[in-house]
Amino acid sequence: MQLNRESLLGKSLAKQEVKLDAGNVWVRELKASEVGEYIKRHKGSTDELDQMAWLVIRGTCDEAGQPVFTQADAEAVKGMSLKTLKAIAEGVAKVSGLSGEDDPKKTEAD
Repeated sequence: MQLNRESLLGKSLAKQEVKLDAGNVWVRELKASEVGEYIKRHKGSTDELDQMAWLVIRGTCDEAGQPVFTQADAEAVKGMSLKTLKAIAEGVAKVSGLSGEDDPKKTEAD
């Protein structure tokens, strides 16, 4: 099946469940513009807590794909357990194609 302009632009973002000790949470794929913002904000940054919190805020959603957090929740999100924060951030990165070798921040020199 050949996709046309409307099909491509109207395609919904992928989402998946992340299993946590206390239950499950939904995460969604980041938009290309969000990935660009992520790269710009965190290029050269060594603040992994800020990077993980940003991914969690942007990518955590409800079952319908609606955001759970806003940027106003940043400090509260940073107060989550590291295990939970890391698991959710890794889920967002994975569904968005940012994990491992797909990470656009990585260069050949890394």
